[in-house]
Amino acid sequence: MNNFRKDYNQKITKWFLFGLALTIPVFAIQAWYFNTEMWVTLGLSSVILSVPVFFAWKKQGEKINSYLTSFAVVSFCAIMIHLGKGMIEMHFSIFASLALLSLFGYMGPVILATLTVALHHLGFWLFIPSSVFNYEAGLGIVLLHAVFVIAETIPTLFIAKKFYNFVEVQGEVLSNLEELATNNSQSSKTLKEISIALSSTSTEQASSVQQTVSAITEIKSMIRSAN
Repeated sequence: MNNFRKDYNQKITKWFLFGLALTIPVFAIQAWYFNTEMWVTLGLSSVILSVPVFFAWKKQGEKINSYLTSFAVVSFCAIMIHLGKGMIEMHFSIFASLALLSLFGYMGPVILATLTVALHHLGFWLFIPSSVFNYEAGLGIVLLHAVFVIAETIPTLFIAKKFYNFVEVQGEVLSNLEELATNNSQSSKTLKEISIALSSTSTEQASSVQQTVSAITEIKSMIRSAN
């Protein structure tokens, strides 16, 4: 992983985490409006967010943190759906999040998000159905949601792959430019040293010539005196 890729991952992660942090106050308003659990808003969301924040703060495992951030993003979608008492409009956050996760330039986080969404819908439908849908939905509705999520996941994976290629190529170009700049700097330094050496040699030669001329002049003067 080149330095450009690391910096890119860190920036994208920070933007996602910043967005998730801003979502917590929205959850508070949502919990107040729908009269749902405030502890989910302040407690569970903070715990989920703390894990990728910790890894981002450590600046280690940038690729792993993209997976952790991906899980946190779709988990926040699940919290939004729960606080909205399964309101169907809250499900739109899932589709928006899947598209945004392609910015990481990795296919893995998108796949992880899709699997998390599938397990969330199926698990909550079995045990807390009112947390997923605000109407009596059967298994067919859950499967229909899964079909739509898969339908979006396929082009999202394609976009993520394109982002991956773009980031990698740009990283390689910058790396090559840095190497070229270093080589040019070393060449310039070498040329400067050669120039200094040539200048010093020329000065010495000029001094020798001057001494020779002085000696010849002195000899001529001595010859004239002898005559």
